Amino acid sequence: MKARLSAVSPSADHVIYVYCDDRTAPSAWLHVMRTFHLESGFAAEIAGLVVNESQRGRGIGAALVAEAIG
Repeated sequence: MKARLSAVSPSADHVIYVYCDDRTAPSAWLHVMRTFHLESGFAAEIAGLVVNESQRGRGIGAALVAEAIG
């Protein structure tokens, strides 16, 4: 995972959002990337969304997506 994060972190076309619980341990992450489609032009796509199984059902994933939409 560290190598993959290092591969996208220098790019302005990739954004990673991370949620940490009260123990400051990462509980969820969202990877959004900028893409270009011939039909519609530039867009943002969710490339990955992972929520720790013990944290699911609490709206964390939805909150990360809402943060990305801004």
